[in-house]
Amino acid sequence: MNTNTMNVETVLSHLSAEQRHLHCRLQKLQQLFTTDDEELPTTERLTSLHHELEELRQQLHELYQQEEEGGLLEDATAQRPTIGPHVMALNHEHPELLAETERLMIYCQGTPGSTEFWHVLGDQYRTLKRKLCDHELQSARLVQAGFNFDGRDLLD
Repeated sequence: MNTNTMNVETVLSHLSAEQRHLHCRLQKLQQLFTTDDEELPTTERLTSLHHELEELRQQLHELYQQEEEGGLLEDATAQRPTIGPHVMALNHEHPELLAETERLMIYCQGTPGSTEFWHVLGDQYRTLKRKLCDHELQSARLVQAGFNFDGRDLLD
């Protein structure tokens, strides 16, 4: 993005679109991971989970690649260099988040042998979801700091 032509509305629009897209995928995954307490997922559900996790991994890979190669965070850092170390720390989280997504994909191949394993898998997904949401929240805060706006419009 070119910081010379960017305005607050453009930044907010781009950031909001990314967050909405990720949130929709995470909600769909949450629904797929939700079953009755003693119910094991069907083969079809596991296939859907694997597919959605694969899509999530691809989405994250593209998003992180954009961030690392010059996205909003780089532009925000150019506007306010003091956030640079925080942006670098955030970028260092990308490999771990991708690896956790890939692990879940692997676990969703085949059928879970027990309800305990299925519950553990659901817990692992919820942990990943929390980490992804925290990561995106931190990213949004850094963009807000870089472009010097409070981002309340993101909450609408």
